[in-house]
Amino acid sequence: LEELGEKLMKLAPWRKGPFRVGGVDIEAEWRSDYKWQRLEKALPELRGRRILDIGANNGYFMFRMLEHEPELVLGLEPTQIYAAQFEALKKFCPSPKLQMTSWGVEHLEAFDRCFDVIFSMGILYHHRSPLQQLYDMRGALRPGGTLILETIGIPGEEPVAITPPDRYAGMKNIWLLPTLSMLITWLERSKFIDVEVISTEWGELSEQRATEWSGVVSLADFLDADNQELTKEGLLAPKRFLLKASRK
Repeated sequence: LEELGEKLMKLAPWRKGPFRVGGVDIEAEWRSDYKWQRLEKALPELRGRRILDIGANNGYFMFRMLEHEPELVLGLEPTQIYAAQFEALKKFCPSPKLQMTSWGVEHLEAFDRCFDVIFSMGILYHHRSPLQQLYDMRGALRPGGTLILETIGIPGEEPVAITPPDRYAGMKNIWLLPTLSMLITWLERSKFIDVEVISTEWGELSEQRATEWSGVVSLADFLDADNQELTKEGLLAPKRFLLKASRK
């Protein structure tokens, strides 16, 4: 057991979890089970469906989808350490229904009308053109298919988005952060229909925190020490939006 723990620790940082692997408890930075609990009540039918998970990380959500007996879950994950974590986990939960490729969101055009359900969980803001990304996701869905979209944004009622001048909450690859109403507009302009807000709640510092498995810093280190409504850069602290939409 100790040897297994040491081998799994060598694959750190573990961002998504938690996992219990061969008696070893992996406490990842994210309590992704909290997010899944918010989502599960609003899931579309997954049984027998072809599913795409974009930016799948170590496959946490893919393993949760497997419980619903899909035909196939394909994860897109170009970061090698996360793909290695997935392969290690899959040795303890082998299934031909779970597959991962090093392709990224830029390869979505290769999947024209391929999937019944697409999950985009926490990647939209990492790319320069979120509307193009949404349009490409719609193209990869079969008619009548469903997009599950989870992303960060900013508080506010107006349909606006901000672009951080440099880093945002310590992250340098953040491009556009919308209000909820702006995100809905992006989906509608990308020709999605039946847009539904599943949740705007999250556990913040209890849901994303530093652990032995993830490293010494996390969200708390990147918020203003005196006002947690702001990031340490002085920008509005992130909100998280979870939505569902369909392709006609």
